[in-house]
Amino acid sequence: MGSAHPVQKIGNSRAGWTQALVLRPDGQLLHITSSGSTDPARSRNASANEILFNVASVNFNRYEAESAGQRGSAIMRDGSMSNGVKSRLGAQDVGKLTFNVHVPAAGRYTLAVEYAGIGFDSTPRLAINGTAVTGSVAPAPVDPERAARRARDLGTRGTGEHKLLTTAAELRAGDNTIEILGGDYALDVDYLEITPPAGSPPARP
Repeated sequence: MGSAHPVQKIGNSRAGWTQALVLRPDGQLLHITSSGSTDPARSRNASANEILFNVASVNFNRYEAESAGQRGSAIMRDGSMSNGVKSRLGAQDVGKLTFNVHVPAAGRYTLAVEYAGIGFDSTPRLAINGTAVTGSVAPAPVDPERAARRARDLGTRGTGEHKLLTTAAELRAGDNTIEILGGDYALDVDYLEITPPAGSPPARP
């Protein structure tokens, strides 16, 4: 769950895993972690680890596709996606991503799924607690910096344009199961974002 961490590890796989997260009075998180060297020439040298730190806001309403239960999908790296990762979802009933979400109060929540096609017109489907729900589709705003990091996806005819499937639906207090199901063709899913009614605390896994 959540948007990208304030600090992203880089370099060798032997960098330490010790991390610290401190909530600041302004609501942002101070993130401190060890990582491979920021110098590309030394990044794979196990003796050249560094301590990195950064302060940033983290979106706790966002659930990354790669963190969902996976069926008929493949987790892939893509710099244009939130957190730099996506799930390629199989078409129709082959692919399914399952999110187990806990909300403190029943209410009408806004759900948004960011996704991208791979060369064919395809829209994911949504189900909440076993019931299909419909929504509207619109172009998604893409951060120019993220878009510039987009990896060339060989074997597809995707344009790289992101879309948002948005709906408003009732969630029950406590545990809910939200599923993203395949469309007519395979597609790439970035994240599910759940916005609570005004004044409500965020959902949690």
